[in-house]
Amino acid sequence: MAQENGQPTGRALVVGLVMVALVGSALGAVVVRSDLLTGRSPAAAAPARDCGAVPAAEPDPAPFTPGRALETVSGFVPRPQVPDLGDAFMSGHHEYATPEAHGRSTPLLLPSTVTEAMVANGLRAAQAVGFEAGTTVFGLEAFRLASPEAAASYARTVLLAECEHGVAGSLRPLPGVAGGVMFAYHHDRRPPLRASFVVGDTAVRANLCICRKIEGDPFEVLESWAREVAFLMRGTVG
Repeated sequence: MAQENGQPTGRALVVGLVMVALVGSALGAVVVRSDLLTGRSPAAAAPARDCGAVPAAEPDPAPFTPGRALETVSGFVPRPQVPDLGDAFMSGHHEYATPEAHGRSTPLLLPSTVTEAMVANGLRAAQAVGFEAGTTVFGLEAFRLASPEAAASYARTVLLAECEHGVAGSLRPLPGVAGGVMFAYHHDRRPPLRASFVVGDTAVRANLCICRKIEGDPFEVLESWAREVAFLMRGTVG
């Protein structure tokens, strides 16, 4: 979070407080409803965990350009279709060559699970990028693994652990995208709307916090954006 004289700037403070308020209120429920994420009170909280929506570890069957997903993260990133989004600026960009480097730089709710999954599936490289546009925060994480099979295994291992530990909830499919699933992420300093999918040998996370009340279901915004990201990352076979 940006600071001036040791204190958060106005914009950063507003974004941080809104994210804490929205996501922190969801920590008491295992499953987070999308209306809670837009500021509307849920009609009921579902107490049971249902991790059946986590996809099987099946590799991406479509052709892909090796390394294209990582290149997208460090190049052009599409903007989510959020009403009145305004100008966006990059708030951070990181590259990781090893699981240990990722673990030292990225705060996680299940650090050992994520690091072990990276090691087991042969992490080659990873990149992450984040943006802010007013109170909207969005970003991508891409993890290039040893093979398409390894990418699918990594994505499933991490998401299943997150679901079983109550870190991920409100799982719903992302149709037409390999390994695609959308979910709510319970962390008061991280965007609460997530999509997980695979592009060839790369496991991808698309992260979004609209951080204000909007009309309709914010998961619909996440779905259209994640599809566009996956399409750009697909590239063509060289």
